[in-house]
Amino acid sequence: MSATNDFAKGYRPDDPHPDYSRWIVTGPTPPSQRPVSPPAPAVARVALYDGSTAEVDVLVVAAGPGVVCVQQQVDRTGRAPGPWNAWVAAAAVRRR
Repeated sequence: MSATNDFAKGYRPDDPHPDYSRWIVTGPTPPSQRPVSPPAPAVARVALYDGSTAEVDVLVVAAGPGVVCVQQQVDRTGRAPGPWNAWVAAAAVRRR
């Protein structure tokens, strides 16, 4: 099951702060990294800020030693501050 379609749920247009609970938890930025161009579609099994684990449709946009930076579409209404980038273990991500 993909958590991707759940991100707009609970979003109130009058609330200027997006609900971060379903966003991917990010790890530290690696000291060395390289962009992935073009971004690669993938599925990541990751922790979310609400404490749950989910499979999320993402784009891999960068890579570092043992980690990748994934881009998650967090709001399809156009009201959130754009996509969310998170560093996660490379082993948690598989290409689509």
